Amino acid sequence: SSTPNTSGGNGTIASSDLDRYLGSNPLFFEPQDTVPNGEFITVEITYVELLNYTFGKINFSYPGDYSLIQFAAIDTFAFNLNYVSERNLDDVNYTMDNSELQVIDSGINITSNTSFQRLDENIAIEFIVSTDDLVVIDYSTMVNDTLFDCSPDKSGYVSLILEPQSDSTTAVIQKNFTLVIDKSGSMIGEKIGQAKQAASFIVDNLNEGDFFNIISFSKDVNSLFGEHREKSEESVDQASSYINSIDAGGSTNISGSLIESIAEFDTVDDDKANIIIFFTDGQATTGITDTPGILAGVEGEVISKETEIFLFTFGIGAAVDKQLLTLLGKENNGLATFLEDNNLRETITNFFLQVNNPVLIGTQLSIFPQGVICELTPAIDNLPNLYKGEQLIVSGKYNNPQDVKLTLEGTAFNKDVKVEFDVLLSDTISADRSFLPKLWAKQKIDELTENFNIANTDSEKNAIQEEIDNISRCFNVVSLDFNSFVDGTVLSVELLDFTGQEIDDQKVSLEWVTVGELNNKVFEIEHSTDFENWNKLGEVAGSLTTSERNVYSFVDKLPSIGINYYRLKQVDVNGVFSYSKVVAVQIDAISNIELVSNLLSVGQAINIQNQEESELTIHLIDMSGKLISRTLSPARFTEIPTVGLAAGAYLVHIQAGNTVLTEKIILK
Repeated sequence: SSTPNTSGGNGTIASSDLDRYLGSNPLFFEPQDTVPNGEFITVEITYVELLNYTFGKINFSYPGDYSLIQFAAIDTFAFNLNYVSERNLDDVNYTMDNSELQVIDSGINITSNTSFQRLDENIAIEFIVSTDDLVVIDYSTMVNDTLFDCSPDKSGYVSLILEPQSDSTTAVIQKNFTLVIDKSGSMIGEKIGQAKQAASFIVDNLNEGDFFNIISFSKDVNSLFGEHREKSEESVDQASSYINSIDAGGSTNISGSLIESIAEFDTVDDDKANIIIFFTDGQATTGITDTPGILAGVEGEVISKETEIFLFTFGIGAAVDKQLLTLLGKENNGLATFLEDNNLRETITNFFLQVNNPVLIGTQLSIFPQGVICELTPAIDNLPNLYKGEQLIVSGKYNNPQDVKLTLEGTAFNKDVKVEFDVLLSDTISADRSFLPKLWAKQKIDELTENFNIANTDSEKNAIQEEIDNISRCFNVVSLDFNSFVDGTVLSVELLDFTGQEIDDQKVSLEWVTVGELNNKVFEIEHSTDFENWNKLGEVAGSLTTSERNVYSFVDKLPSIGINYYRLKQVDVNGVFSYSKVVAVQIDAISNIELVSNLLSVGQAINIQNQEESELTIHLIDMSGKLISRTLSPARFTEIPTVGLAAGAYLVHIQAGNTVLTEKIILK
């Protein structure tokens, strides 16, 4: 818990600042009783968060930036965290200036007695746990039906955490590795730059004894070596030169690049794992272009070469074929990942560090007696490989508490590996394990999302959407992928992406992409400068009912100086409407108009400097939108009086021709 004092003096939090502090998905609640002025209330929120884990490191962050709502220096700050783990804790790292960390038993205390001008940084804690042994941890509990907003069919939940030994002595399986880079025209700019950085990182970090090759493609397919070469100083230098020479341009030959990469496994050592990392930002436009044809071509090449591949696909941006990339990973012992344009380098390099060290291939998990644990996710007949430093979490349900025997099997170094362990399914309700149903629900939604991406018809997608909605409501688990534009349980519009960016002459370009629409009449584009008051800028006609992918755009020719907020109002033919997420675009002033100071004492005048030959129209507005004064001034220096105004936040709206500047001031 964290209890900083973020109020002080006569400061008043501006509603726009509060909105920005809360973010785009805040929680709202209404106190049952009236809170007297000057009194405090304590709000306690209980939630489940899955923390990032890799190579024995667990990263936890807590939002500790109160600068938007803080008006006085904080005298003391205390952050207390209790942890419970069956893993030995080797070390704890944290970041927060002017503070001390203490580890006491199973608790962590971060304290500071320094007066802060601003508490403006989040707390980041890194736990480092021991990875010396094979980790097999099981959690189980019975649950009370009152925990849910529905009546689930099972009353027990279990999660199994499996992790291979991953210290410096752990042997890893060597690889025949292929990186396949899309260099088509749509990759030009930042994306091809990040792709080349990721490729260089991968080549530099291959293990000794690994063989590798790089394939790049647009209309034509180019292979660096024509076959796999062992990692050496010479081959890495050749690869670096090849990567630097890659330029984007041309169409997208997905089938040709995959078939070529698989064909080159014909002459490799069968004792190594054949791994392909493939990324693209578009859809197939040349070669084989239909999904069944590409999948058949890949399958045929794998069969003809009598090999096994592990294919990991990465879709960049909103224009990718999610169904194709998901099926390519699912049918070839891999998985699909979808990411934004600017996440390419970081995502792929982090992922490579995981798959660079395979420990167990062909992972299988069996449970005896059969049928005691059901609805396992992920399905135990489709488990991923185990990699050094990574966990495998399998969750399921049960009704009858009892002992079960689990057997983990796979292949390492061409040898069969088999590990057996016993699990006792709990017959009691454990409050500290009440997160298990949510963990199962989250993993189940992930599995259903993958099924959604490979569904062929709108009816299949709608059925999956309804199941995801039901799980979300029952277990109180939010799926952000399915939050936008949903009317009841019927998918009205599936919005893939909504973005905004500044273009020439201080205009804002908005773009959004849909891949399914049902009775969609129109998109209305709404704009705000304070996150509260919204105005309609224009509208773009929808496509009524379609399963096609559609790209829409709109240009705001006169945005305000400062932060501009935009949202889409999607309206059905029957008048039902819903809103998208909000995007923010910062427009910096190009004029020489500025406030001398934004922080003033009560009664002190607002000073405005104007270096241009233009008349200013100046409006002073309170945070409720009430106009306090209107001033016309041709002068280079203007004073706006504030006598009689109470302490708090106000807006100064300045217009000079087509230039508009909105600034917030604080009277204290």
